[in-house]
Parts: sequence; structure tokens; C-alpha cells
Amino acid sequence: MSAHRPYLLLASLLSITACDSSARTGANIVAPAAADGQSLAYESCQSTADCESELRCIDGTCLSAQRSRLGDYYAALGRRLLTDPAASSRAYNLAATQYEQEKLSPPMDLLCEQGIALAAGREDVQLAEAGARILHKCVLGVPPGSHLARAAMDALASLSEVGLEAELLTRSETADLYLTGEAMRPDTESLQLSISGDDKNKRRSYTGLLEALQTPDARTQFVGCWESNYKLTKNEELQIVLDLSYMFLLDEDDESRDRAVLKLSPVNPSDPQLEPAQRCVEAAASAIADEYVKGVREDTRWKLSLQLRVGP
Repeated sequence: MSAHRPYLLLASLLSITACDSSARTGANIVAPAAADGQSLAYESCQSTADCESELRCIDGTCLSAQRSRLGDYYAALGRRLLTDPAASSRAYNLAATQYEQEKLSPPMDLLCEQGIALAAGREDVQLAEAGARILHKCVLGVPPGSHLARAAMDALASLSEVGLEAELLTRSETADLYLTGEAMRPDTESLQLSISGDDKNKRRSYTGLLEALQTPDARTQFVGCWESNYKLTKNEELQIVLDLSYMFLLDEDDESRDRAVLKLSPVNPSDPQLEPAQRCVEAAASAIADEYVKGVREDTRWKLSLQLRVGP
């Protein structure tokens, strides 16, 4: 998410609720009851006669004919920018603002799409909170089970990763805060630890180290590093490079003082966000290596890098 922040204007965050006229008036969008069996907005139809007054049957769905052409253009731009949640939400802000400038209420499909765009930027708590509120308005204002309602629910489900309190969605009015629950995360019991390096190195000092780094106790330590990294980055996969060197030192005067040395050199990760996880894994691996090497007496020398991965 941080890569997108340069594209997000402060005004776009401040105008999120301003984009929705119901937020200003304090009104809550609740789907009304159908009149005389006619279809409401976003419900199915065969002809305009099937729709409630002021709605038209368009592509088998009752929709308002009161649309802003420029507002719909900005909404289309928002859809094209969905891979950049900040830029996409800004485009939807422009769309909603354009509707209001033309004295039209932003249509529910636009608000639903805007909520989905905001939810995609859930690493940013402000975007996620705004997205949850708009998506709640969406599911209150569109027919249950409709494609808009399902898409909104999918986006709301994605916010469970950042602590969406799902019980709030049972209310018929929006809440002030939504991200008050405990963020969901992958089950740590199902996480896999794998370590790879030089398949051609058959020296016992090396193969034994690989075994030591993959014991249940070692896995527990590396999963702890994964948990810290997940809280910081929300990345479900952690990949770390470890630089190791082994040598056997001979004591000319006393053979009993011969000793093996296994050294782990710090690595600077390419992603600064990985720095805490890198140091955590290095500290755990170094302690394991120090303990392991005490019983090794192989007279050899090697240097290599290991790829350590923890993830689903």
C-alpha cells in the first residue's frame, strides 16, 4: 500500500464521507419495501412497467435514468485504476462529487464500487475504515443477493484481515468505526518451513546444520519471526536469505582445543520493511548454529547462502 500513497491527495481522504450525501444528512440508506409488487432499483425486470416509478428497465435491471455522464466517466476511471486503490478511490471521489454538483444523488452502484476500491487498500487504516462504512451503506441499499451485494460482501470479507467487526453489519445503520476486532491471520499450525541452499554440498557440517534449522524448536522460533512480520506487513509469506560460512580451526599445541566455527553474516534485505524480520531470523539461526557447531569436528571449509521460507 505504501507504494500507492504518493498518488493519494489529502483531499481524497477528507472527502470520503462528503462523497455520500447521506453521510452529511445523517440519513441511513435502507432498502425500502417494494410498492405494488414493482421492482426496486437494482432488482430484475422485463420492461420499465415492472419498475417502480422514476426507474427504467435497463439490461434486465431497474435503474435510475438520472445519471451524470461525467460522473460515470470518473467511475469508469476508478474501475480501471483498481490495482492502485488510492488512485482508484480518488477517481470515485471525483465521480460522486460530479453527481452532487449536478444536484443528483450518487447512485448506489457507484458507492458500492467506491467501497470495493477503498477496501482494496486495506493496509491503510483510513482507507479501510472508509471502505467498510461505504460498503455497509451499499449492502443496506441494494437488494440482498444481487451482484452488487455479493461484490460488497466479498470486499467486506477481505477487511477481516485488518480487524473488521462483522457484527456491526447486522445493524440497519452505519457505525463510526468498523476495524475494532482482531485481525484474522493464517493458522500458524499450517505454516510450512523450508530451507534450501547448495544441493551439491554433502559435507556433514552442512547437512547437519540444515537438519538443526528445521527441528520443531527451530520452526517455532522462525514462525515467531513470521508473526512479527505479518503484523507489520500483512504478508503471508516470509522469505529470508542467510549468509553462512564454516571453518575448522586447528590448535598447534593442543588438539583438544581444535574447534569448528560457523559464522552467520548479516544481510541487508532489498525491502526495508523486511529489516526486523531479517534480524529476527538471523538471531534465531545464529543461536541454533552456535549450539549445533559445538559437536562438529569436520575439517573442511565452506561458504554459502540459504533461502529460508515460512508461509502457507
